[in-house]
Amino acid sequence: MNSLVWIFKRVIDNKWIYTFAILLLFLESGAYISSTVLQQKLIDNVFINKEYDQFLYVLSLIAVSYISYSLLFTISSYVLAKNMSNFLLSLANNYLQHLYSIKTAIFQKRRTGEYVHHFTADIGSIGRLLAWDIPRLLQQLFSIILLTFIIGSTNIYVLIFILVFNIFYILFAKHLASKFKKMSKIINKKESRILVRLEECISSTREVLIFNRTKWEQQTLNKLFDRYYVHAFKEENIRSKHLLANESLKWGTSLIVLAIGSYKVYVGSMSIGALVIIFQLSLQLADAIKGIYDAIFRSMRSIVSIDNLREEYNRNNHQEELKNNTLLLGDKFTISVEDASYKYFNNKNYSIRNLSMEIPPGKKIALVGSSGSGKSTLISLLLKFDALNSGEIKADNLSIMKIESNTWFQNIGVVFQEPYLFSDTIRNNILLGSIVSSERLDEIIKVVCLDDYIRQLPEGYETVIGERGLTLSGGQRQRLALARALIRNPYILILDEATSALDMNTEEKIMKNIDNIRKGKTTIVVAHRLSTIENSDLIYVLENGSLVETGKHQELLENNSLYTRLVQKDIATNIRS
Repeated sequence: MNSLVWIFKRVIDNKWIYTFAILLLFLESGAYISSTVLQQKLIDNVFINKEYDQFLYVLSLIAVSYISYSLLFTISSYVLAKNMSNFLLSLANNYLQHLYSIKTAIFQKRRTGEYVHHFTADIGSIGRLLAWDIPRLLQQLFSIILLTFIIGSTNIYVLIFILVFNIFYILFAKHLASKFKKMSKIINKKESRILVRLEECISSTREVLIFNRTKWEQQTLNKLFDRYYVHAFKEENIRSKHLLANESLKWGTSLIVLAIGSYKVYVGSMSIGALVIIFQLSLQLADAIKGIYDAIFRSMRSIVSIDNLREEYNRNNHQEELKNNTLLLGDKFTISVEDASYKYFNNKNYSIRNLSMEIPPGKKIALVGSSGSGKSTLISLLLKFDALNSGEIKADNLSIMKIESNTWFQNIGVVFQEPYLFSDTIRNNILLGSIVSSERLDEIIKVVCLDDYIRQLPEGYETVIGERGLTLSGGQRQRLALARALIRNPYILILDEATSALDMNTEEKIMKNIDNIRKGKTTIVVAHRLSTIENSDLIYVLENGSLVETGKHQELLENNSLYTRLVQKDIATNIRS
């Protein structure tokens, strides 16, 4: 029932073109059946009763019926295809928006291949159900009603025998349909696991080759395929039984009609034309009933896909939908962290505990601490990747969780230690669809010290950088990501070890350039080398998720505490490197 409600909600958004498509299908069935019924007049009136003056008239009616059927079939198929493209686009857009709304902490608990499977399998299956299977199912129901009326008015006994024969088929088909749905659910999961593994196989090709694990990968895939084929054969066995029942229905109906009809012709209570027509109509009735159950069988897989998609939506529907656009692009605001505590899923220890701090507007703020101190976790929480267990993070006294994500991210630019780059041109990786002047692009490229590299490329900004930017060095990837964040000129720039792959001289030069162009704007830095944050307006020192020191570089050095030890360790590391 829940699946039917879900289907209805999707159909109602396209109700007019959907209704038009169903009307065309009804007319198509009517034209096809009328072309058969008219043949009785041709046989009985023209050929048997020798009323040859009606020949052209009856033949014209049959021709009109066939032509109408052909035109309606062509037009209805086009409309159904149009509907399917609309449904697929709508479903894909909705699912994409759903993915973008999932908190990163939740998103990362599942494999990428599982999300891809929803796109490649579930959405396609649902689109076909909504656009093709349901309208065709209604068409078959209309045909059954029309054919039942015509056959019943011709000979009620033939109709009774056909209906009784079909009752047994319906009961058997219902039994098979429930088994088919269960098997489809299992197969859908098996397919998802195979897709997940294939995605990982392709992504890890380099590691598999280096560690000589190709045989191990093949064995893993073979096991998954073996488990899939076991259930696929079971599903095919159910299909075979269904096909056998279909053919038995069709030819059983034919034999019944021929037997009864021949007897009626023999005793003179039915004309030869009526026998020929009722035989054809009974076959059409059997085909219509068969068509309904074929559609039901196909829809079982689609219903499983709907259940999968609904389960995915429901898994993450607890997130609050907020439409607060208080913060506008370019606004100056203070960020305050108030008694914040957070721990990762299935982790007993808190990554951040009772943390309170303030990030004033227009300042350069540094987060410092040893590995595991909570720096990157705090950045993730600032980016709304997950919600706090307790406490709040506010922007001008408004919880960031109550600010619409689009509005919040308009104000923020971020560069991670391992940025994601698209298999596209350098220009598109920087702009991400934004419209920016060539002068502005050149300016930002100079800031991140990529101008010399791009000038030596034959295709310049139009150079394609390959899958995840693997044709670039680690430092070039990070500088490209820096340019991507800076080109938007965000009010808040977050650098989470964004220059870790750069040499010391290049890093210092780029950080100095960034400081120059971002005066009056907030910059939050998680530093790889502490020398780059010495000029910060405020340095927060974290340890085990708690704030232990606050101040400027020189002030903290004078305290001779954790920050001093971190600086000394950093200097020693740089000397060794």
